[in-house]
Amino acid sequence: MPQFKKSMDTEPPAPAQEKTKEPGNFESQGYRPALAGHSLGEVAVDPAASAGRYETLEAFKSDVAALSSQYGELEPAAIENAFRVYQHALHTNLDLAIVGRLVGESTEAAPGIDDPLRQNFARMNEGAQGGAVLNSEKWTMLMNDAWLLGGLHSTNPFYLASGRTPENVKGTNPDFPMTVTGRELIGITSSGYEIVADHPALGEVAQPFDKDVARSATLRTYAEAIQNAVAEGSLKPEVFQQLTAAAKPVSKR
Repeated sequence: MPQFKKSMDTEPPAPAQEKTKEPGNFESQGYRPALAGHSLGEVAVDPAASAGRYETLEAFKSDVAALSSQYGELEPAAIENAFRVYQHALHTNLDLAIVGRLVGESTEAAPGIDDPLRQNFARMNEGAQGGAVLNSEKWTMLMNDAWLLGGLHSTNPFYLASGRTPENVKGTNPDFPMTVTGRELIGITSSGYEIVADHPALGEVAQPFDKDVARSATLRTYAEAIQNAVAEGSLKPEVFQQLTAAAKPVSKR
């Protein structure tokens, strides 16, 4: 896979002013730390494109409560932060999101999300709107899922900063049958998106082929897709094959 380009021809919005800690080794456990809001009122929506959209914090909380077995016991502030991130992802002015493994330094042999990429494409978090890279000291799995759903509901493309290799997709033990990058790829490809290759500047990208399906995704449908992807503590072979299959060339779509 071509290495993800770390800059854009147009200047991205300024990154968040807050300084954040390095995320640590969460991803070895199947987690990827992600980042810091405006008020938690209603999200402005287009009625023609709001099928699964969370218009209020209350609606978001309702689905979180229904999925407590997946997300565990969360403090109210953690749920509110996740909803803020959802809003930011839905309305990002970069019109794209970036997924991939966290690395200290991205190289041709081991590409991923590093500090230069975060700086060039700007961080997004519960207090920073407009960036393409989720990066938060207050990261939770719920926040990561909410960020992904915001991107799906916006029908923006997801650019892949990492190769879809076995080590980047599979988890390390039955408690974590997939990495967070693998989880994201399942959420994306089960929600009306396909992965295409040979983008002239940025390599592989997930683009929507069915925007109605993308806009209908919810925390519940995301959780169902994750559950259906696993058997006996491992990714199902057919799911793994789908996640790592060769991308479709752009010119042949």
